[in-house]
Amino acid sequence: MEKNRVAFVDGLRILSIFAVVVVHICADGWGKLPVSDPDWRILNIFASSVRWCVPLFVMISGIFMLKPDKHISVRSIWSKYILRMVVALFLWGTLYYALKAPAGSFHDIGSLANVLFTGFTSNIFGATHYHLWYLYMIIGLYALTPSIRIFVKGAEKKDLEYLIILFTIFSFVITLANIFLTQLNFKSIAILNIPEFSGFVCYYIIGYYLYNFGLPKNIRITFYVLAASSFFLTVFGTQILSQMSESTFSGLHGYLLPTTMLEACAIFVLFREMKAFSTLSDKGSSFLGSVSSLVFGIYLIHPVFVSLVWKLGLSTSSFFMPLAIITLSVGVFLLSLATVAALRKLGPWARYVL
Repeated sequence: MEKNRVAFVDGLRILSIFAVVVVHICADGWGKLPVSDPDWRILNIFASSVRWCVPLFVMISGIFMLKPDKHISVRSIWSKYILRMVVALFLWGTLYYALKAPAGSFHDIGSLANVLFTGFTSNIFGATHYHLWYLYMIIGLYALTPSIRIFVKGAEKKDLEYLIILFTIFSFVITLANIFLTQLNFKSIAILNIPEFSGFVCYYIIGYYLYNFGLPKNIRITFYVLAASSFFLTVFGTQILSQMSESTFSGLHGYLLPTTMLEACAIFVLFREMKAFSTLSDKGSSFLGSVSSLVFGIYLIHPVFVSLVWKLGLSTSSFFMPLAIITLSVGVFLLSLATVAALRKLGPWARYVL
């Protein structure tokens, strides 16, 4: 086990991947049910409560990739980090494409080769499985990392705060404002639409900032209150806007929104300040680290088990919905965890694809 592992970061990583599973368990039924159905409201609550999952992954990456004292050359960025993402993207993208192909597509070697070739090349154009979009995004962040590291290394705390504020206003706040304006048939705010201040780079830098500087107690409490308010705004805002359009409106579930950012930051800070992690025994820390090291593989493979759940006739409506969501999410998580742990034992090469 790595000696420099941080227990609360391992905890965040595990929580985030479980939240991703919840998102995908809820997604199937949530988009199909009418807005007036009481079950739709339950799914909306669960789906709205875990939108911070991907931002937290990016924030965690920022902790380690932007450390000034960690030597990361441009060559290692491409040969170690980006290469692993590219290999995983093409392998899993091709596999998922083949799994979705009709059974008759594999009647001979030629047809099998055609399916695999089509699946492989589709990844070049972004036409891949729904959850693999994350790999495209993280590849872009890794490619930018050497330049971001130069800024971070020379920046003071106030410089980082200034940049985060700019990102928050021009990316997150304007995006949320435009969602409400367009839904209410008003024109969106175009004058402040600045592409340079959009994307996941902000979460990358926020993760580094919060890990190294933290927040004073009064600011932390403010973040907790705002995060709770953001959750309620997401739940009720989604319900109201969906009722207005008479169909599921998921615009408030975006990752690049101030509501999502506040929730992600609040959870990050909460875990950072929890004494349970700092007083964790070596055995407990080792266990967290072992599970955390499998999270990338769980992310890649869990849709296989989500699909298996649906093919078995199970759904979030199979029994009492809140219990069904939790049970199915835990089941998919544990099956994915066990499968990745088993496959990792096949050899060192497995770390490149899991």
